[in-house]
Amino acid sequence: MKEAKVLKEFEKAGALLKGHFILSSGLHSPVFLQKALVFMNPKRTARLCKALAAKIEDAVDGPIDAVVSPAVGGIIPGYETARHLKVPAMYVEREKGEFVLRRGFPLTRGMRVVMVEDIVTTGLSSRECIQAIRKTGARVVAAACLIDRSGGKAKVGTKLISLAQIDIPAYPADRLPKELSALPHAIAMGFSAGVFASCTPFLGFHILIAMMVAWILRGNLIASAIGTFVGNPLTFPAIWFVVYEVGRYMVGAPAGVDPDIAETLQSDRAFDMILPLLVPLTVGAIPVGIVMGSISYVVTRSGVEAYQLRRRRRLAERALTLRPFLDPQPPTGETRE
Repeated sequence: MKEAKVLKEFEKAGALLKGHFILSSGLHSPVFLQKALVFMNPKRTARLCKALAAKIEDAVDGPIDAVVSPAVGGIIPGYETARHLKVPAMYVEREKGEFVLRRGFPLTRGMRVVMVEDIVTTGLSSRECIQAIRKTGARVVAAACLIDRSGGKAKVGTKLISLAQIDIPAYPADRLPKELSALPHAIAMGFSAGVFASCTPFLGFHILIAMMVAWILRGNLIASAIGTFVGNPLTFPAIWFVVYEVGRYMVGAPAGVDPDIAETLQSDRAFDMILPLLVPLTVGAIPVGIVMGSISYVVTRSGVEAYQLRRRRRLAERALTLRPFLDPQPPTGETRE
């Protein structure tokens, strides 16, 4: 089976998703292969795994005694590939954070084993699975997967056989490109930085302060600018009054200053009053800004997560709705490529 045809199977299943995804490796990617939508179709799974089994037989010299896969994602392709290889299928499971062979699977010293995965990104789970197999004394003669999304860069500790090899970018959380920086955490952190900046007395510099704070906290810069709109002519009187009172209490300033702080800052006497007001306003802005920023972080993150969850559900429902039109069932018995 050619690589293009393998990817076409994923596309027909609605399993080639685009957006922002956190992979099991912890990396972030704009593309996600939802293999569960592929494996829910027995005929499609059989076609892919039959082709993988044929490729394994061509690449491995000598007999194969068993197929072992990492749970949970590798169980279905491992079983189906083993069926076409006519060998037993087993799987390893995590116990105290490490892969181990359980359930009485009879893997013994000297057996020739192929490790079968679904998707390989960094190769971490494959390496851990292979390590667990070798602890039994069995010999890993090859590793195999449906798609190697590392473009051949993943190192699993043995020969890696794949039906399709594609290079899909994946990034660590601290080096995200602009198009992937819209994580709920990043958006909420950026927005809360804007709210924090709005509590400071430095009118005209709120957006700059917000972006600086967001950059330090790795928040979304656009969200930080939006967050500064929390401070506006309708909210400034209340914000400045609270900030001033908290700051005055913290620095021990006397209460003799004009109590209508919002009116004072917007009046003709603002310049004359700015110095005695600046210290309590600056000091008070820190705790008030942290409290308001923390509240806005929780609210914003919850809202963004709820929105993105609804969006993913709509995309999944759309894929399920369109699948009968995009992927008509082949005639009975037509499983050969």
